[in-house]
Amino acid sequence: MGAVGLVALRELIERGRSKAFLIANVVIVLAIALGVLASQLLGDPGPTRLAVADEEADALARVLEQQLAVVGGAPVEVLEAADAGAAEALVREGEADLALVGDGEVLADGGVPRALEPLLGLAAQSLALQDAVADLGVPSYLQPRLLEGSLTVTNVGEDDEAPDEASALVAFGAVVALYALLIIYGQWVAQGIVEEKQSRVVEVVVSTVTPTQLLAGKVLGIGLLGLFQVLLIAGAGVAGLLAATDVAPPAGLGGVVALVLAWYVLGYALYAMLFAATGAVVSRVEDLQSAATPVIVVILAAFFASQFALQDPASTAAEVMALVPLTAPLVQPIRGAAGLGSPLEVLAGVALALAALGLLLPVVARVYAGAVLRTRGRLSLREAYRSGSDAPSG
Repeated sequence: MGAVGLVALRELIERGRSKAFLIANVVIVLAIALGVLASQLLGDPGPTRLAVADEEADALARVLEQQLAVVGGAPVEVLEAADAGAAEALVREGEADLALVGDGEVLADGGVPRALEPLLGLAAQSLALQDAVADLGVPSYLQPRLLEGSLTVTNVGEDDEAPDEASALVAFGAVVALYALLIIYGQWVAQGIVEEKQSRVVEVVVSTVTPTQLLAGKVLGIGLLGLFQVLLIAGAGVAGLLAATDVAPPAGLGGVVALVLAWYVLGYALYAMLFAATGAVVSRVEDLQSAATPVIVVILAAFFASQFALQDPASTAAEVMALVPLTAPLVQPIRGAAGLGSPLEVLAGVALALAALGLLLPVVARVYAGAVLRTRGRLSLREAYRSGSDAPSG
């Protein structure tokens, strides 16, 4: 473990101080900061200013305020005008967004907001119904009972609580970031192996440590850098949300984040092994892209599986993909955010992923040992595996 730790430390220092890594982290933080700033500048347009010209228009504005309070829409600010001409002037001068001038007429400069137009129609209908009830001679104390209505929604499903949409959105964003990081850091593993072979540095290194120790240290060091970046993205994103809004974090957010972090570790370990095998069998960086294409295709398929799970997390296909080791890292967080991933399912997925890693590790280590000193040409995986039994132990 001491040799593995030294190799991992070497990877942390070399990769961590590279311009690409430092610039990427600065760009991530700046992008999140700019997103927060844009949401503060553009995300809250303020209340809609309504100019009212008479009592009928004022009554319509008050009913609209009540409806907005019920649906949780943006508030309105009522501006009183002397008459219809004055209300129109307020709109033309930009001091009011809309003007209500009676008889259901709305004056606007640029149109009525799409979210507000149907509510204005409902408010006008409500006032007309009130007038109709009054014309029928219904006593005033009975009119509210005739006009009021209520709707009670009862969930008859097995789960008493609906899935948290905010947690699902966080899980989706985390899965997209996880997908990108698996590709980036997996390719870093493969690229580092090829660069050491091409420069023949590996011939010096394996005189001190075994090929297996070198592989383990490289995967560990690059994986720790990836974990740092995951934590950076998560921390900057949460800090940005808290700075931009005063909304409390959604319930279950901590569990979703913990699930994403756990599956990053397992997913990275699995895919890093595959990338390491592809990097070991080539001798030039120019040949790496074609060699790594099958692994990238597998990750892309896992990402498509997560999108399917996002659309229908309760489907049988999503349950199965949550257990398959190569798709579970991107599917399990989606099902967990939807409240569908039971502890037994999570444990089963983790156990299967660890079992797959246990089977994959000795195979990849043997391929790496058999190919790491072959600095010319490209080997097949079968040839590298066969050569692994005769590779030097260091």
